[in-house]
Amino acid sequence: MTFGQLLTDTLNAASAIGSARYQARAATAAAQAATAQAEAEKAKADADAARALAEAGQLTTGEKITAALGAIPPWIPAVLVVILGAVLLRGRRP
Repeated sequence: MTFGQLLTDTLNAASAIGSARYQARAATAAAQAATAQAEAEKAKADADAARALAEAGQLTTGEKITAALGAIPPWIPAVLVVILGAVLLRGRRP
């Protein structure tokens, strides 16, 4: 085996490994996107069902509150916690 053949075989093997890794990452990303989409669709369906029950008057007050809170995007409470923490820490003096 010549050096050129060895180099070519090595580069081909490295390319195949890189391609397999890329395909695995792409498949993982696609699976994560599909999972996220399914979760979003389920959340929307749950919210729609709760809204329909609320309109029919079949939910208790606690269930109505839970349904309303479920419609809030998850980043809003995080922002509110950061703002509250900044306000509370602002009044403290070291």
